[in-house]
Amino acid sequence: MATRKEKQPIVGIWGLVGIFVLVIFIPAVKAEEPVDFTLFASCTFTMAAEDKDFRFSSFECTGVTQSNHENKVFDNLSTLKVGIGRREGEQSTIYSVSKYMDRDRDYVIMEFNESGPSRRLEGTWKILYGTGK
Repeated sequence: MATRKEKQPIVGIWGLVGIFVLVIFIPAVKAEEPVDFTLFASCTFTMAAEDKDFRFSSFECTGVTQSNHENKVFDNLSTLKVGIGRREGEQSTIYSVSKYMDRDRDYVIMEFNESGPSRRLEGTWKILYGTGK
């Protein structure tokens, strides 16, 4: 009497793993579209402390964005940005939160952390919340 080894469950499991990886990977690839835009804004600054070597302030800006990329991500969005900034000598640190909203009233909330020489800030941003597409 001959016996047969069953390999179908292993193939089925690896098939499910492959589908799971594709389902997870494809949205991550789509989410990495380039974002490049210019913000045209009017800002109000409130100085909390200011002298020769130290400055601390808060700010609120409203404006509109213009996309600089062909995908038009972040094109023509209304913007509200609030934050605080500190400058010690030539080094600055800024923390801000922004709301970008389109005409359909869908919006995204983003957090920015920037630091460095006063005229050359660099930093990171992340999306905190969003609605819509």
